[in-house]
Amino acid sequence: MQAVEFETKIENGAIAIPPQYQQTFGNSAQVKVILLMPEPSILEEEDMIANLLEHPLDIDNFMPKTREDLYDR
Repeated sequence: MQAVEFETKIENGAIAIPPQYQQTFGNSAQVKVILLMPEPSILEEEDMIANLLEHPLDIDNFMPKTREDLYDR
């Protein structure tokens, strides 16, 4: 199987094949597609923390640790 790598945007559920590869793969070629998304950025992770601070989880029987518990040796 021949492998080609390129970046593109998905528009209306369709992935456009760059012009330089269109003739190679043709209109009826059987291909294998693997989609990779970028890792979340630090800003997105900060947004998740802010969201949890604004909307804390409600966990039954939750008991936060005391300072003594944290530093008990």
